[in-house]
Amino acid sequence: MITFFRISTAYKFIFLFLLFVGLRVPFFINGLPLTIPELNWMLIGEKMNLGFSLYEEIWDDISPLSALMYWLVDRFFGKTIFAYQIIATILVFAQAILLNDILRRRQVFIEISLLPGFLYIILTCCFVDFYTLSPALMANTFLLLVINYTLLHVNEKSRRSSVFEIGAYVGVATLFYLPSFFIILVPLFSFMLLTGTKLKGYFLMLFAFFFTIGISFLTFYMSNNEYSFYRSYFESVIYVGKDFYLSPQGLLIIFTIPIGVTLWALMTISGHRYTNYQNRCRRIMAFWLFISACSILLSTKILAGNLVMMLPAMAFFLSHMFLNLKKAWLRELLFLLLVISITFSGYAVVYRFLPDQVFETPVTNIRTDKLFITQKGLQKPLKGKKILVLGDNLSYYHNGRLATPYLNWSLSQYHFANMDQYNILKEIYENFRKDLPDVIIDEKNYFDKILKPLPIIAKQYTKQAGTNWYLRQSTSNLSTISKR
Repeated sequence: MITFFRISTAYKFIFLFLLFVGLRVPFFINGLPLTIPELNWMLIGEKMNLGFSLYEEIWDDISPLSALMYWLVDRFFGKTIFAYQIIATILVFAQAILLNDILRRRQVFIEISLLPGFLYIILTCCFVDFYTLSPALMANTFLLLVINYTLLHVNEKSRRSSVFEIGAYVGVATLFYLPSFFIILVPLFSFMLLTGTKLKGYFLMLFAFFFTIGISFLTFYMSNNEYSFYRSYFESVIYVGKDFYLSPQGLLIIFTIPIGVTLWALMTISGHRYTNYQNRCRRIMAFWLFISACSILLSTKILAGNLVMMLPAMAFFLSHMFLNLKKAWLRELLFLLLVISITFSGYAVVYRFLPDQVFETPVTNIRTDKLFITQKGLQKPLKGKKILVLGDNLSYYHNGRLATPYLNWSLSQYHFANMDQYNILKEIYENFRKDLPDVIIDEKNYFDKILKPLPIIAKQYTKQAGTNWYLRQSTSNLSTISKR
């Protein structure tokens, strides 16, 4: 099978596309469960489409360009997860072709091959998070361009300086997914160790990066939202708690096979067959693998999909290994086992082919109850209602929409924990007055603390018997609510 991908021709690109679609068709036919992060992104896009401004009237730590993309999706397709999955599918295939083209044009392999693109596609089958339009996936498009210009810069035959493009593309990636800024360490240290780049080159790279970020800051400054932008986007890295949708142990288990094989490939590749330039490329990609793995620690939402930044480096080293194995039978066997194990694990975790005991033992603890939307029979009565959840569980918003700016509970504490200040109390009142919820779900027992100082708002709500739900008096009685 590897031999088939050794030479890239037009019909093999068509075969690669059909194979890629075939891997994803079962998910489209059977449907993928909606995840909490996906619902979070859909709520942001929906509320922006209603005319509410990001950060000022929608409190979340999402990156601005990602929010813009979700606004466009909601504007053209509405609140549908299918649009997210289709766009993500197109984007993943485009990234696979782009990665393959970059490695071919930069001549990092001894021979021309479609193998890197194919392996990139296979690696995105690891888990359900890779099947949706995540900020990390969108940022990865621009990080691939960073790889392109980094490899171009270290090529001794190239007389072109690419430092400005590198800084600019890292900046754009950061505006899609904040931890992407960490990747700028790869070209910085690679150039220090492997090239004779002058000091002004590093300053130019950093200038391009900060200039890109500065443009976004200026955009919010022009609309008097610069402080909200800073607090919700940049400062959130420091004081917003991390949401683990999968446990660290679960993340390691999901990626055990691809990461294990990649590390084996990294340690067994010999540099004797390669030129000095190709060996430099290997060092750069090894550094990329390490930095991209560490970047997940900077994210406030810990998802398997955030590791998409590792996939180009993993595809790079796996391609090296499979192209260099001399024994054909061993090469084909390892390749087949890797493909089958990755695709099977992706299907098994989502559709639970194996008993739950297999996933929830102390050794293989892959729990998804924090990742997927929990129904509990409570979403149907909320269909079409404006909802405010005083807590972390976003599942209630599945059939409704967000009321007030308070989407991210950690960011909301900036108001709710400082209600002794008159200006903050006034802002809370204005936020409720402009977008009054039909239903308030009080998971944290905060209702009295928040609304007691605001009697004009509080008197409009009555508590539903046996629940922690508060209904606005003009809202029809939700008699079908399940008691807790």
